[in-house]
Amino acid sequence: MILTQFLKDFVQELEFIFSSSKRGVKDVLLATAPQAIQLVTGLIASVLIARGLGAAGMGEYTLAMTIAGLTISLSDLGIGQTAIRYASRALSSSDERGFLAVLRWAFRWRLLLVFVLAMILFFLSRWIAEEFWHLERLTFHVRLGIASGVIGSLASIPSAYFQSRKEFARNSTVLITQTLISFSGILLLALFSYWSVEAVLVVGIIGGGIGTVIFMASVPLSSLFSREDSKRGSYSSLLRSPRVERTQDVVDTAEPEAFALYFLASTILAIIILKMDVTLMGYFLSQEEVGQYGVATRFALPLAMILASINTALWPRASSAATLEAKKALLKKTLTMTSALSILVIGYSIAAPLLTPYLFGTAYEKSVFIGQLLCGRFVLAMCASPLGAIGYSFGLVRFFWIINLIQLVCVILLNVLLLPRIGAVGAAVALLVNESISLVMVGYIVWRKLKVLSTGSVQ
Repeated sequence: MILTQFLKDFVQELEFIFSSSKRGVKDVLLATAPQAIQLVTGLIASVLIARGLGAAGMGEYTLAMTIAGLTISLSDLGIGQTAIRYASRALSSSDERGFLAVLRWAFRWRLLLVFVLAMILFFLSRWIAEEFWHLERLTFHVRLGIASGVIGSLASIPSAYFQSRKEFARNSTVLITQTLISFSGILLLALFSYWSVEAVLVVGIIGGGIGTVIFMASVPLSSLFSREDSKRGSYSSLLRSPRVERTQDVVDTAEPEAFALYFLASTILAIIILKMDVTLMGYFLSQEEVGQYGVATRFALPLAMILASINTALWPRASSAATLEAKKALLKKTLTMTSALSILVIGYSIAAPLLTPYLFGTAYEKSVFIGQLLCGRFVLAMCASPLGAIGYSFGLVRFFWIINLIQLVCVILLNVLLLPRIGAVGAAVALLVNESISLVMVGYIVWRKLKVLSTGSVQ
């Protein structure tokens, strides 16, 4: 009886929140649209690549794309989210000049980081391939992965402009165009049966390059370059964050430099955590096992995309919410929706990976259980990630990097202990523990901060 009443109240509350948050739901759906296209095309492309390259070739491709993903992630280091945060605040204060200045500052930093990181990884590529992963022929693939990462980094820059303005429809249109261009290259390889790791990587670079040109041309030039910036007098001044009109945020009073510093530390640690699985598998496991893990990750992509869409719509809203009541209301709405969504994720996590041998072939049967674990972690992530996104607006950025450091230590230890014993399943278990730590610790400090603020205490 109590359970029935609870479910009834929960459904009614959910209906109310959805009806009162139509704009937010619409933005999530718009942000999900390109993710859905990427999901469908990505799944088809993954099936074609996995069958065309075989398990060993798929393993080499997965390792090369790990470098591509590392390039994209490390060339951002939280700059994109910081830009969206303060650009959104500038817009909420009708400071158009400050809005554009923030975007140009982020663009300059991104270009600098992409160049420096690409050079470092290029010189390390031979050591990574031959000494760490023990595959001499992988050096060229790693370098192609670096090039792919550079293209992907540049392609993601204009997103800050659209997300800050909450122009999710335009952002989605450009992202869908990029995805379809890249997907057409994979279809051509399948049509002519021209399969090799090099061919797949080169096609991705060409498709990504075309998409990047289109995306960069879709934003105003003033959001990337301005004559005003050339009058600053020194190169170092170009990298300093611009001054913008500040909103009267009664909870989060962090300056852009302080926020960016803490967020940078947190981002670096988070990137290392998420790249640790494949990186250590390349050392401990065979190419075939890495390929099986790579296929298993494909079933987690839809969940990662949905979560990314929620955060895309949530971040500018959390950044522009200036009062405690506004932040609390946003937190309640978001957690209610993501909690309901996580229930659906449980069913998907069990059922979807069972399709692995039918889609990818019997060589990937071991990917089923790995896929279920990787999908299952999003049951926790659906609640933990929004808590973190809104937690930044409570001024908790100075604590999050410590949580990330604890997560990193646990993930490394678990991978080193479990990979030699239970194979790729160990990496999936480590990520489950990682999400558990995030949910418990972030949830606790957000709850504690709310309690302090609600009682009028000063921290």
